[in-house]
Amino acid sequence: MFLPLLVWALVFAFAYTQSPLYTSNQNQYFLQGIAAAGKGVLAQDWLANTFDPTPIFSAFVQAITRYLHPWFFYLVAGCLLSLYFLLLVHIVSNIRSQPRSSVEQALFFSLLILIHSAAWRFALSRTLGPNWGYVIEDGLADQRLLGPVLQPSMFGVLLLLSILLFLKNRPFLAVVSSGAAATIHPTYLLSAAALTLAYLILLLLEPSPAGENRLSQRRLRKIILVGLCALLVVLPILAYAYLTFGSTPTETTSAARRILVDYRIPHHVQPEVWFDGTAVIKLAILTAAIWITRKNHLGVILLVPALSGLVLSLLYVVTRSDFIGLIFPWRLSTFLVPISSAILIDWLLQLIFKFRWPQSRRAQRSLLVLAYSLAGMALLVGLTRQVLDFQRQLNAPEQPLYTYVKNHLEAGQIVLTPIKMQEFRLATGSPVFVDFKSIPYRDLDVLEWYRRIQVADEFYKTPDCALLSSLLATETLTHIVLPTGKLEGGCDLLSLEFKTPAYEFYSIH
Repeated sequence: MFLPLLVWALVFAFAYTQSPLYTSNQNQYFLQGIAAAGKGVLAQDWLANTFDPTPIFSAFVQAITRYLHPWFFYLVAGCLLSLYFLLLVHIVSNIRSQPRSSVEQALFFSLLILIHSAAWRFALSRTLGPNWGYVIEDGLADQRLLGPVLQPSMFGVLLLLSILLFLKNRPFLAVVSSGAAATIHPTYLLSAAALTLAYLILLLLEPSPAGENRLSQRRLRKIILVGLCALLVVLPILAYAYLTFGSTPTETTSAARRILVDYRIPHHVQPEVWFDGTAVIKLAILTAAIWITRKNHLGVILLVPALSGLVLSLLYVVTRSDFIGLIFPWRLSTFLVPISSAILIDWLLQLIFKFRWPQSRRAQRSLLVLAYSLAGMALLVGLTRQVLDFQRQLNAPEQPLYTYVKNHLEAGQIVLTPIKMQEFRLATGSPVFVDFKSIPYRDLDVLEWYRRIQVADEFYKTPDCALLSSLLATETLTHIVLPTGKLEGGCDLLSLEFKTPAYEFYSIH
């Protein structure tokens, strides 16, 4: 049974697909690890020397960059994708009263693969809009466990492992697993706390052996020890966060939070931005799953985090507290929604298989063909999409520029780039002045990042020599990237080093 299940998990991973290195959020979360590993001259980059919000992940990136081939990142992401599939299968199987038939199981696996596949995302995005691609998989506010790139949030898979371990009566290992997820990505601290609360409630309410009081000393000792274990696991990252972020003046903290909430990540924070039709569907799926599992432990494990997230979200709506907004109470949905979707699929299949027609031999053969066809189609589209993504990256108009800069690195160089050119750092190994995608998290650094963004954005609106001269009076820059033909009339301060149809690369005198 294990080998066929492993094959299904691998199909899931390839059908999901991965984007090429280094794209999207990897430009944020890989920077400090790659800089520490000595790639290019990134150790001199301003952002690479700010406080690191995910030190464990950065150490992991540093080790792979220094000692292994970069393709190992794809392998790690593939393992996490496969583990995610296996955990969803076992969590849902754990609450079933009877095992699935081979046909029902094949259908369950194939549907689970389909709703997570690149093919499904492409179809939904093209028919309903870009916000609908992950509607059955991700949580609220465009936050999710998985995604097409390896990043700290992908280790939220450990939250699913935590739930399965508790359902298997391993409460201490369960809180260690959820605490590990929070240690790798501190935004999971609230998720780990909510799960721990659910576990403690279930331990308190579990049936008592004959002659033992529900509040017996033995039971209370176990509950206290589980809670202490959960606290000890996350204590190092809590201490790191407090020592790093807890000593800034209140006015500075408020200003930095306001920049993040209103300017940089409103799509992750403000309900008026992210609450739409997809959010309604996700909440409906979660509500249905809680109702389906209301008579077993999984129902409580879903209900307690859901209520915790709801209460804190409503509190944010009422108070508009930036602190509450930036702990992302709706992020709890990132593990609740995928579990709920899997529960709902399994429940619907159980309803269908109660009818007589699926039991006939002809229907069984047809359903089996359907299951394998769906999985095969998702796999084929996923592989095709992955090849196309790699080709698209190789043929991007920025690639010749990246190659030139990578081959002509100089110590001490700082490049001014368009603020949306987010891949420049990791593609070239060169420090940049600032970009919009990659941000620091310490309050003073956020204010400096915002200042730099305003300076760079103002220059690129109407670049000219006078504006550049004014900029150089206050900023240290050695090179500049401009869209080809953007700087009219030339500039004595610049020497053209490299030119493509899309971009020009200048050194600054």
